[in-house]
Amino acid sequence: MQVDTMADAAEETCTSQNPVKFTAKEIESIGFERKTSIDPIDDNGYVQSQRCNLCKWHIEQGNLMLNLNCKHRLHKKCLEVWFLDNSKCPICFKQQNLEEMQRKRV
Repeated sequence: MQVDTMADAAEETCTSQNPVKFTAKEIESIGFERKTSIDPIDDNGYVQSQRCNLCKWHIEQGNLMLNLNCKHRLHKKCLEVWFLDNSKCPICFKQQNLEEMQRKRV
């Protein structure tokens, strides 16, 4: 199969035969963390906010989030929806290890 674009490659990676998915119970067992810090302000007075790598919205103080093994940071809600269909990072498609994510649980 010829892949024409990065998007096609990503789709092919996600939809390859029998993709591993997480169950709702497994997703609930993941160690999501609550953002407690206030975003820093740079020398020019701009807030250097953290953003979800999937939806691109700000991760605000109090939001539940997860730093994946590949270092991508996502909102809990974004990951819950994604992980019901696929167990790879939605950005780089690296396989995520459930046991490792569960260990992050506080």
